[in-house]
Amino acid sequence: MTGDAPKTDMPERDLVAIALRDPAGGKTRLRDTLSGRQTEALSWALFDRLIVELSAARPACVDLAVISGQEVVQERARQAGLAVISDATTGLSDAAEAARDWATERRYRSMTILPSDLADPDQRDLSLLMRVPCPANQVLLVPSQDLGTNGLRMTLPGGRFGFRYGPRSYTKHLGTAEEAGLTPITLQLPSLRRDIDRPEDLTDLPLPIRAALDAAAEQDTGQNTGQQEDTAEPHPDTTADPSRKGPHGSDRAYPKSA
Repeated sequence: MTGDAPKTDMPERDLVAIALRDPAGGKTRLRDTLSGRQTEALSWALFDRLIVELSAARPACVDLAVISGQEVVQERARQAGLAVISDATTGLSDAAEAARDWATERRYRSMTILPSDLADPDQRDLSLLMRVPCPANQVLLVPSQDLGTNGLRMTLPGGRFGFRYGPRSYTKHLGTAEEAGLTPITLQLPSLRRDIDRPEDLTDLPLPIRAALDAAAEQDTGQNTGQQEDTAEPHPDTTADPSRKGPHGSDRAYPKSA
């Protein structure tokens, strides 16, 4: 798959869109815990893992896309075979709105929005979210452990439903669905409940994610060590003749004469 729009005479298809903001500048609540290098490595590792799991779990009628305004993200997504929904906004609600417009224009039957920072999504839960029936009068919601929204699926165009991502967005989406005349359906999918957004989320990470963080930390350590060596004071001349006194009879020896 490429970023080109599918043909309009294609069979009915569904879209899964992954929202990924700036990997190098996001995760602000982790800045006191992780270095910038670690934060970026974490974002990429989570994104790559989600793509792998989605690719293995998706039905043949599902296309994958990324929502991002960052060229580096778009290029990485294209290399992985994803379509690109270019959106320069920083908020997830605006990104989801851009994805809905993009998917509706291309006549997708339904759209699923996933965050890029799911801690350990498994193929069974992802498959269920993509395959469960989603009538036009319903919105499927997957709550996170802190009542955010870690999965949202709707039949397009979705009527007057308004995206309300942010703290406790699951509760807000219940309300906006009803306001739009839609019935919210909650899916409790255990592996999608947890995302990585706060320091306490960094415990019990999957091995590939932990390995990415450790590798970034080692790079930080190596860089810091190199900087310390560059700025260290020069060592005394080890070729100095200890038998020769320095000025005013000090014990600091003069270097040997050539």
